[in-house]
Amino acid sequence: ESVKLSEGVEAEGPVETWLLAFQAGMVRSLYDNMKASVLSYPEHGQKSIERKEWLFSYPAQIGIAVDQIIWSDNMAKALIQMENGENMNAVKEFLAFS
Repeated sequence: ESVKLSEGVEAEGPVETWLLAFQAGMVRSLYDNMKASVLSYPEHGQKSIERKEWLFSYPAQIGIAVDQIIWSDNMAKALIQMENGENMNAVKEFLAFS
């Protein structure tokens, strides 16, 4: 798997300088991919996620990380809804969504 840099980096001058610029570019590219992945994740209540399409739109580790973060957040919200008596089917509804 490869991740395209968000912005190009020129390899000129002292190696220490352009390697640090390259490293910063890699971090920025991963940040940009993660942000795009989060923003494209459907809100709870929409139709079920087409996981194959969403997951394969981003680098694998980005997709996995974002999916786990959002899944955990949404599951916690569903458990709180059940605990507060707001929606006793919150977990079932969330699992049907996910």
